[in-house]
Amino acid sequence: MKKNEQIIILSTISLLIFIIFIKIFFIFQEKPKENLPISDYPAEKTYTEEKKKANSNQVLIEINGIKYKTNYIDGMSVYDSMNQLKNEREINFVEKNYIGMGKFISEINSIKGNGIKNWIYYVNGVEAQVGVSNYKIKNGDVISWRYE
Repeated sequence: MKKNEQIIILSTISLLIFIIFIKIFFIFQEKPKENLPISDYPAEKTYTEEKKKANSNQVLIEINGIKYKTNYIDGMSVYDSMNQLKNEREINFVEKNYIGMGKFISEINSIKGNGIKNWIYYVNGVEAQVGVSNYKIKNGDVISWRYE
């Protein structure tokens, strides 16, 4: 019986060492997102140039009075348009994802919300009621960001 117990203990230890080795291997294979340059962040949605040309509209995004125009495709969210501007190196932002509510922008162009003032976006002059990943842009929308 002692020999069987020794075999079970050695097998268990070997299995645990193997699992630890595999976990360490995969941890070192992952690239941390925060060290990637802006251009290497994967876009949430990829839109081909052909689709952009075939069904392209422009949206105006205003951030503290500075206006940016970008193309959008039906079904794109405010987040998608912001991310497009980020990939074009026009703006930079940091988002937070809240389960059930979507993404919210916590910092734009190095201006970070501080609890007293935060970034709030408006659609056609009306404060938005949903996160930027949940609002789908419509033709003629003007998206305004205010730090207030």
